[in-house]
Amino acid sequence: MTKQAPHLEAFAGDVPTPQPRQRQRARGLLLASQAIDAGPGFPQWTEIGQDSGLDPLGMQRPIEVLFQSLLPGISTITLRLRYYSFFTWALEAYAKTNGQADPRAFNVFHRRAETLLALVCARSGSELGVTGIDWANRQLAQIEGGPGSNQVIDFEEAADPDTAPEGRYLRNKGGAFGAIYSTQMAEMGLVELADEEIGLPFCTSAALPLAQGFEEAIGDRASEFLRVLDSGKASIAELDDLSVFLPSKIEAGSTEQAGLAGALLGRLGPQSSGNAARRETLRLLLSRAGAAGKRPRTADLKWEFFELAAQPGEGLSSEVCEAWALYQACDLWRLAYECLLTASLVAVRGGPGARLSVQEAVASLQDQAGMRGNESFRDFLADAGVDRAPRELAEAMLAAEKRGEIDEMVKSSVLLTALLYRRSKEFSPEVLEWLDVDDYFQSLVSEARYYDALLDRPASEAIGQIARERVIKRHLWVASRKLRNKAYTFLLEPDEGVLRYREGFRVSPSSPRIDQALQFLADCRLLDDGGITLLGTEELARP
Repeated sequence: MTKQAPHLEAFAGDVPTPQPRQRQRARGLLLASQAIDAGPGFPQWTEIGQDSGLDPLGMQRPIEVLFQSLLPGISTITLRLRYYSFFTWALEAYAKTNGQADPRAFNVFHRRAETLLALVCARSGSELGVTGIDWANRQLAQIEGGPGSNQVIDFEEAADPDTAPEGRYLRNKGGAFGAIYSTQMAEMGLVELADEEIGLPFCTSAALPLAQGFEEAIGDRASEFLRVLDSGKASIAELDDLSVFLPSKIEAGSTEQAGLAGALLGRLGPQSSGNAARRETLRLLLSRAGAAGKRPRTADLKWEFFELAAQPGEGLSSEVCEAWALYQACDLWRLAYECLLTASLVAVRGGPGARLSVQEAVASLQDQAGMRGNESFRDFLADAGVDRAPRELAEAMLAAEKRGEIDEMVKSSVLLTALLYRRSKEFSPEVLEWLDVDDYFQSLVSEARYYDALLDRPASEAIGQIARERVIKRHLWVASRKLRNKAYTFLLEPDEGVLRYREGFRVSPSSPRIDQALQFLADCRLLDDGGITLLGTEELARP
């Protein structure tokens, strides 16, 4: 797999620049956090997880690497599959009708196409996941006297990238294509984005069946759409005439549907590891939908993959299923550590003036963990939680966190990491290679290795060291790295040798794009509320 470095600079522009007093306070906190010995191996740079308070321990990156590798070409904001055929058609239409190698002309064309599509969808009143739909709904609502067929909406200004942000249908100048779909389509091998000779994105040969299938589906409405797009104005009657463009109008068995299935399952694009991983993941989803007799839920699928691991069923990829189990294990370890951080926050908040030393916070966690006597960490890890299922433990931990039952939350967190430690020894070397991140990112692998070094310590002492080094000091280190990018994310602040409580946070499982993948399978008529469809069954039977 290819190593992917995180890039937090993209978030820095959203963070307000601190005022003089804030800068002085931030500088003091940065120096205070740097005075904490975070241990060897930590680089002095800022690229560490999400540049926000949503990832207080910097453990999201390994999780993201896994699901991005397993579902490339789909993201959490690519919400409807038909955009992939719509954009390939639009790229071909631009090349044939305009052809200017002018980035601004290209951008205006695409933004108008997206704006017009949003108006068509708003007029239908039944489409979800459409970019610009809020703006389009407002335009329809503002028509005086109701949306009569002769009423006209002028969308030229809203589609212009040079319009003030508050007047655009989408604030990002790149539009839905540039900001959302283009990179995912490139991952599938459907578009080229960086050809120096052409200078504009264009369809690859793999995408032409999609463009042709879409044009076949819309028929003579293609010329009408382009005419309205060029005018920058659309009447209500014209929007109604263009309903064939709706994202839900993919016809089962059509050329477009077959092309989208081919792109989604990796048959149209290049023979790449990414297309193969996405194909096998989608086959796993179809298989589980067939077994359940209904459209599966992401939360259930994550646990099914965790339990199935390397035995997904005949004809399915054991490596990809085990990689999803590894994703779930990494996410569970993150959740367990974040619950320990939550317990630390509660302890500090309860101290005099909402302050507590690191030692006192650690001692509180040790008491809540409830270790037995002088039991070694090795013995504790060998049998802790053996009588409880992983899902039961994780759900008990998160339920206790939500109810504010800190003792139960800490006990469940510690038991869950013990179970995950044992599970870490079961993953195959081939699957562990999917976790291709540097060692300073905490993950199942790094934490299992850290636990190995503590095996001969008393269990209570080991838990204390984990809480101090891998949770509390880790958060301070991560927050200090982010502070260099003007992102203030301290939940605990170093203050004259003690910790000061600042604010809490929400512990929640990650979202690994499975919801979007299920929606794409439904859009492609391979899945519905009753589970796998006939087309889906045929797809699953393909060699």
